[in-house]
Amino acid sequence: MFDDVLERVEASLDVPYPQRSYILRELEADLAACHGALIEQGMSDEEARAAALRDLGLDEDALASLSALHMPVIRRILLRLPEFAREPAEWLAAGSSLIVGFYFIITEVPMLDLIHEGGYSMYFILAVAGAALLLQARRAFAWFVSRDHSATSLARNTPTPLYLAAATMLASLGGTAGAFRAVFTFVLDGKHGADVVIMGAYEALAPLLLGSTLAFLIVLVHAVLAAALRAIQVKTPV
Repeated sequence: MFDDVLERVEASLDVPYPQRSYILRELEADLAACHGALIEQGMSDEEARAAALRDLGLDEDALASLSALHMPVIRRILLRLPEFAREPAEWLAAGSSLIVGFYFIITEVPMLDLIHEGGYSMYFILAVAGAALLLQARRAFAWFVSRDHSATSLARNTPTPLYLAAATMLASLGGTAGAFRAVFTFVLDGKHGADVVIMGAYEALAPLLLGSTLAFLIVLVHAVLAAALRAIQVKTPV
């Protein structure tokens, strides 16, 4: 009976999930109880519906008060920034976490040696995968740190990172194929020994190793974010 009203409230209410779901359930129960009581008093269905909505006071001011009451601290801080600075601030916060992660990988894993072995294709692989991971980091920050579950924020839940993961994988296959082509050239000219050929084949696998690892990480993060949205009862399709 009140589904249309509740859908409008859900779209207008700037409250993070799952609190938004709890509020909607409470509103639905209050509307149903008030409507039933008015019906018992002799009102018609339409009159009772209108009176229940009026008594509950679901106007813009009430929704704004609810939104302000439940707004997370990080979101409050972001909203205090000038409008032009909010989005860069989100990108900066997301990028900082990504830089820390990359720094840890480079210092703890022989990443530079792997990049040197793979050649120039490795930089393209890193650029594409880095863009995908930055998108994921920005979404994770918005949805689970600042807890911005507005329609604009949730509309960022697109398959773009998956496309970039596919591009990362294809780039890694292309880099490895090109490296093996060079190895086969060594074999055909007959001027290089078996040890050089084996070393070349070993290094040719570097793009495939890096690209497949990063593509797997991108897809994994995408799946985790989607599962986390479902866990907090976000109703936007994921």
